[in-house]
Amino acid sequence: ALKEFGYPSWYEWAIANWGTKWNAYATERVSDTVVRFQTAWSMPSKVMFALANKYPQERFRIRWADEDFGNNVGDITFDANKIICSTQLENGTPAAHKLAMNLLYGNIIPDHMIVLPDGKFGYKEDNAA
Repeated sequence: ALKEFGYPSWYEWAIANWGTKWNAYATERVSDTVVRFQTAWSMPSKVMFALANKYPQERFRIRWADEDFGNNVGDITFDANKIICSTQLENGTPAAHKLAMNLLYGNIIPDHMIVLPDGKFGYKEDNAA
């Protein structure tokens, strides 16, 4: 693999070229300008910045939420030349939970989750009395 692709394994290649472990999955074209998808562990920054360089006249906005609910949540707006606005929310905060709920569930609290007194969300089985 190192000789043929320049990386010792698929994992190193994916991190170097995509900025995340896996390719996009569960893709959905929401509109002409909005696409939703999932990746493993992190926002695919390398792919998105390469896309911005390919279309320098466009502005991109990415909002993401990790599967580890309320952690690794953020929002970035950028074009080919610069980051216009970037927010990486602090892990476990009510703001991170709120954006994660919006992105993962469209602000509809799923049956397996509850709202906690501090404004965060939790899993019912974790909070059973």
